[in-house]
Amino acid sequence: MNDDTEERIGMSVEAGGAPTFWGSHSPRVHAPVHEQMTIAALIHSDYKLNSSFTINTLRDHPTARPDINDFVRGVLWNDDPDCKLFNATSDNNLSYGVGTDWLTKFELGSVGNKPDLIRRSHFGDLQWLHAMSSKSGELPADTKKSVLRWMESMYNLAIGTVNADTPIQNTWMRDWFNDPAHYTTVGGLLTHGHQGPANIQHRALGSCFHVIQDSYAVGHTRRKPFNKDDRVPGEGIKYKPGVADRWGAILNFHTYVGQSHDHATFDHSEADSVKYMNLLSLDSWNGLVGCRDGLDACITLANYWNRKANWDEVSVWLDTVIFELSDKATPGDNTVT
Repeated sequence: MNDDTEERIGMSVEAGGAPTFWGSHSPRVHAPVHEQMTIAALIHSDYKLNSSFTINTLRDHPTARPDINDFVRGVLWNDDPDCKLFNATSDNNLSYGVGTDWLTKFELGSVGNKPDLIRRSHFGDLQWLHAMSSKSGELPADTKKSVLRWMESMYNLAIGTVNADTPIQNTWMRDWFNDPAHYTTVGGLLTHGHQGPANIQHRALGSCFHVIQDSYAVGHTRRKPFNKDDRVPGEGIKYKPGVADRWGAILNFHTYVGQSHDHATFDHSEADSVKYMNLLSLDSWNGLVGCRDGLDACITLANYWNRKANWDEVSVWLDTVIFELSDKATPGDNTVT
C-alpha cells in the first residue's frame, strides 16, 4: 500500500465514567479517554493545570473545582449536547446521571427534529461535532467548512470575543440549533438550561478539544500515515512499543450511519488503563493509536487559548495542519475496517 491508502486510527469518543449504551441496550462504562486527554493537555500547556488533577480526583471531589469540571463538561458536550448524562444540580456541575435519558435520546430521537441534538449529532446533520461527515457522499470540503465554523464560534466564545449571552438567533447557529424551551443564547446551548456553576469559556474550549480528538479517531476520519515503518509487522496499525503514531492530511470524513461495532472497538472504549494513565508523561499515550496526535494538538490549542490568540491566527493552523485535506480526499463514507 502507498501512503494514500485508507488508514484508520482511533480513540475513545464516549463519555468516560458515565453509563453509555451500545447495541445490547445494557449499561457499559466507557474508558474516560476524552476526559483524561483534556486534563493532560491542560497540564502540559501554558495554562499549567495542577498535575494532581485526573478524572478520578474530579469525580471524587466534584464540588471542589467547578471551573475545572467545565473543561470536562465541554469535552463531553459534543457527545451529550442535550446534557442528559448529568444531573441538573445547583451546586455540582459534575454530577453524573444514570444515562437512561441519554439512551432514550440516542435511540429514539429524530434526526429531523431540531431539539433532538443527541440523535442528530450521532446520526444526522450535526455529525461534524465529531469531525464526521453528516451523510455518505458529503464532500470533504463541506464537512471541513462546518467543522471550522463550529471551531470558530467555540474558540471565540472561549477567549471572550463572543459573549455567552449572545442570542443564537443572531448567529449562524440558528439554522442548526433551535429549542428556545431549553436555550436561547450561545452560552445556554452549552448548559441546556441546567442550574449550577458553569464556566462557559471552559466548556467552549472543551468542545473544541473534542472535535480535534475525534478527528484522529478511526471511526471518524481516514488520514495519511507518516511513520508506517514503525508498525509491528503483520499487526495492522499496531505500532512498536513506545512509538507514537503520527498522521497527516485527511483522506476521508466518515459518517456514523451504517458503521459496524468496530467504531467502538477502535475508539479504545474499553482501554481501562486510561483511567489510571500517568498524565505527566505524554509518552503514556503512545500505545493508543490516534491519541498522541490528538493530545499534542489540544496542547497547542490550549496555548493559543491561554494567550488569547485571535481567531485569524488559530484558523490558519487548524486549516492547514489539523484539518488539512489531502488532494486525494474522497466524499464521506461509513467504512471503518
